[in-house]
Amino acid sequence: TIDKKQMKVDELNAVLSEEITPTLERLRGEKQHYLKWSKNNADIERVERFVVASDFHNAQAALATNAEGVAAMEEKVQEHEANFQSCKEEIAAKEEVISSLSSRLSGELEITHKKAKSEEEKRSKDLVKATSVWQNSKNVVTGALDDLSA
Repeated sequence: TIDKKQMKVDELNAVLSEEITPTLERLRGEKQHYLKWSKNNADIERVERFVVASDFHNAQAALATNAEGVAAMEEKVQEHEANFQSCKEEIAAKEEVISSLSSRLSGELEITHKKAKSEEEKRSKDLVKATSVWQNSKNVVTGALDDLSA
């Protein structure tokens, strides 16, 4: 009976060493791999959360910077529009001044031109009269000289 039991024990030890121990070793290895994978997976998820948080923070900072930039640009646009409007009004005022000055100058030049033209016509008539008188006097002198020589 002890020999039978020893054979059973030897048989159980053989099954244990041939089938169960290699299976246990394989399962232990798989467990180690799974635990390592699980740890790595958790680390990856944690790092991904940090990356997402960092991206979000950078996007918020860029948004704040852009919002400030947009506000500054809008303020500059308003300043330029106000400056443009004031320049436009100033141009319109200068054009009115130019128009009034040119019309006044035109009126003054027209009056001066009329005076000069009437003066020129008067002097032209006087010249024609003087020329006629001189021509007549010359003819009279020539006629008198011809009478004296004859």
